[in-house]
Amino acid sequence: MELLVKQFCSEPQNALSNLAQIITYIRPYETDDSQSANKKLQNLVDILKLDEALCRLFSETLANFIGKLNIRNILTENGILPATGFSKEVKNRIGRRILPPLLEENSLEYVFDKLFTERDDGDWLSGIEEKLFGEAIELLWSNASLETRKTLRIQLIAALEIITNRICNLGHDPQVIGMVEGFNTLDSPFFMLNDYADEIIKSERSHNVSGLDTVFDEIRKLHRRIDYFTALARRNRSKHGITLSITYKLQRMHQLNNRLILIINCLDKKVNFKIPVGRLFLQLVAWHCRRYSLSQIINDNLGVLAHQITEHNSKSGEKYFTKNYAEYWDLFRSAAGGGLIVGFLVIFRTLIFYLEAAPFLTTLLYCLNYAVGFVIIYLLRFTLATKQPAMTASTLSHALQTAQKGGDFSKFANLVAQLSRSQTIAFAGNILIAFPVSYVISALYFYVSGTHIMGVDKAILSVQNQNPFISLAIFHAAIAGFYLFLSGIIAGYTENLSVYYNIPERIERHPFLKRSFQKSQLTKFSRFFRVHAGPISGNVSLGFFLGSTSLIGAFLGLNLDIRHITFSAGIFGVALAGLDNNVTLANWIFTLLGIFLIGIFNFLVSFTMSMFVALKSRNISISKIPEVMVAIGRKWRENKREFFVPVKDSV
Repeated sequence: MELLVKQFCSEPQNALSNLAQIITYIRPYETDDSQSANKKLQNLVDILKLDEALCRLFSETLANFIGKLNIRNILTENGILPATGFSKEVKNRIGRRILPPLLEENSLEYVFDKLFTERDDGDWLSGIEEKLFGEAIELLWSNASLETRKTLRIQLIAALEIITNRICNLGHDPQVIGMVEGFNTLDSPFFMLNDYADEIIKSERSHNVSGLDTVFDEIRKLHRRIDYFTALARRNRSKHGITLSITYKLQRMHQLNNRLILIINCLDKKVNFKIPVGRLFLQLVAWHCRRYSLSQIINDNLGVLAHQITEHNSKSGEKYFTKNYAEYWDLFRSAAGGGLIVGFLVIFRTLIFYLEAAPFLTTLLYCLNYAVGFVIIYLLRFTLATKQPAMTASTLSHALQTAQKGGDFSKFANLVAQLSRSQTIAFAGNILIAFPVSYVISALYFYVSGTHIMGVDKAILSVQNQNPFISLAIFHAAIAGFYLFLSGIIAGYTENLSVYYNIPERIERHPFLKRSFQKSQLTKFSRFFRVHAGPISGNVSLGFFLGSTSLIGAFLGLNLDIRHITFSAGIFGVALAGLDNNVTLANWIFTLLGIFLIGIFNFLVSFTMSMFVALKSRNISISKIPEVMVAIGRKWRENKREFFVPVKDSV
């Protein structure tokens, strides 16, 4: 280390390459080995403390090197979302990954690009002890010239001016300010922030810094108010709705506001400069290392939107947790109604197949058959079992969040037991009705017409398609599970947009509709749209997903299709009638096993994806999952029966 330090001091023309060697030396082999990084940095600090002349020379060389750099751009751009918008920024990051941008050699960003070459450099740097890091900063900056200090201070103030302008522009954006009432006034922080930034510039120009302490304190107050504004705007999403554009702007405002307070603390001479400089440095390095990260921008911006979307499903999903026998059998009757509708949908689908129309028309009819059927099931308040996971995941994640705060997961385990028995009885209601309905209708059709709805070849193929050992039934069931998850997202997003754009209210006030319909009729339609627009859009989208998959698979030359437990049971009923009940015992066993596994994978895929989105939207750590599993296991050992049927004292 001492040789590297001396080499850096003796070759100022090669400062960057020599500095890179020092960083490489300090960098641990393993990212989580913070002890190694602390030990090596402590070694550097000890060397500089023991040799005062070397410390002075090293500090002067480093300060002169930094003083020549442009740091303003990295302060205003690094770690802050650009104004281009979410989709544009995603495209830009993909483009920069493929072909990195050309950086100015006199910029701090260029220096970071040469020094911090590993993606996880920000991680091990954050593991360095704050006291040690501050001590190193003090030593390294102790002999910086007044000219260098002044140059950097000017760049900090220039960055401050840019950041305050951007915050104020966002604060006056109609979409953003509309999320919170009471901030569009003259005492709004977005009106006052620029004034205080101008005061700092005037003080620096006049070399009169006596009144800056008050200015800095006022800016800190405005910082807290802006923080409150962004938090309140996010909380108001259920009231006003929210879009990806607003989420992006709020995230950008939050990042700018955080950068603002770091720069203020660096400028304020009352503050121990080591702390804000260290934090700013670590933040800049961490963001530089993941500047092209797609997961980071997606997580930061979709979390709030996902939370609002899943909140809709949470409200819809509460009815799927059965607490007692009354609710349990109500759900069974509702599922039986769903099975009845599906039985007819299977018959219609088979008839559409034998129309032998053009592929596009056949697919369109499949889509409409599913979509109309699902909407009828919804409007009649019937239940399709596999739609439960997308609706219940948010309710479970909310319960998990509550349990995580209190440290007691027993209530969450009770909720899992309620979901388990609800899913079981819903499956039973769907299958026990869908299968006999489709079979009886097929048998009656044969009795009346003398021909089967489903021909022998098609019936044999349909039975084989349910066999998990000779077909892709499990994979196709997983595809259907993904569609079930996606339709739940679409339902929640539609309801969110309905709230954000005030669609029900606009329907009531539409001039043409007001002339054409009575006020009571418009009110009813507006209320219907408010309540049912989301679920209906989800059901329609699910219908089109299920109906179009086979055509997409044929177009791509891939074996793509869907398997849904209730439809599989209904199709087996039609096939059984088409084969005149001539199905071997082995085929019966394999088909029933296939239908069971199809249901399991419909549920698992849909529930896992929905749960993942719900957990991410609430920022719930998965570190507590082992404790959750222990609580569920304890509940299972105490009363297995409760996972399948209610008990008298079940709450």
